[in-house]
Amino acid sequence: MRLGSVRFEIPYGFTPPQSHWNGDVGYVSAVCSRAGTSLNITIDDPPVKREPETFYYVTRWGRHVFVEVSGEALVEGDTITFTYGRHPGYQAGAFVQHFAGPAEFTVATDVDATRGAKFSGYTLVAKQPVPNARRRG
Repeated sequence: MRLGSVRFEIPYGFTPPQSHWNGDVGYVSAVCSRAGTSLNITIDDPPVKREPETFYYVTRWGRHVFVEVSGEALVEGDTITFTYGRHPGYQAGAFVQHFAGPAEFTVATDVDATRGAKFSGYTLVAKQPVPNARRRG
């Protein structure tokens, strides 16, 4: 049973996200803390399309990655951990923007798999996460 989805946005200037080659740059993955909940990553299209809709997975701010949630329903306290640019055991990562300044990785949800929110069908989460990046040097 489809429960909804989460949209992660990778800003322009960063390596484009990809989900096919876990040893290459830009690899994305997601895991859930609740047993019985399944996650499926798509980059090309949102899990639920609205008709008529010409959709592109890029916006003026960045590229979208969709994580479809199905199976066991999530409850308060459950987590979805989204990883961009790193896979355990591999050295690949992601290239960052070449100019100085903050970068926003936005997260939005479609909690009932209807895409019912205004404009995009996704609602921005109230508190956006802060990227966890390792500093070198």
